[in-house]
Amino acid sequence: MVPDDELLFDWDNANTTHIERHKVNPMEAEQVLRNDPFDLNYEVAAGEQRWTSIGHTDKLRILIVVWAIRSGAANAGGPQRVLTELRQLKNITIRLRLDDLARARALAERKGVGYQTYMKMLLHEALERESQKARRA
Repeated sequence: MVPDDELLFDWDNANTTHIERHKVNPMEAEQVLRNDPFDLNYEVAAGEQRWTSIGHTDKLRILIVVWAIRSGAANAGGPQRVLTELRQLKNITIRLRLDDLARARALAERKGVGYQTYMKMLLHEALERESQKARRA
């Protein structure tokens, strides 16, 4: 996870208005992300990597948040997270070699994401590459 002092949030009016409809304020969403949330989903939408996570505020309110790491002058690449609805997911069980799992954990830690999120990201990217190859063939 990214240390608290490295988390930068950039709340624009659209995001603030969106989460207010869910009776959530930006401070609560930020607390969820600082309290070691559990990653539920990873996707690429409109060319942007997005994660869906569940966690709790400092007052133990449970929230689901979607966040993206964006670059640019406004937020210097820091995470920006917004509330969203939970998408349909399917839990699966997969057997992995222990050395692959250890490498995934180490690489994920360096990137500041959970290892399951990192593995979902890798799988998604590999599937996209293979789909593109199949379309060209």
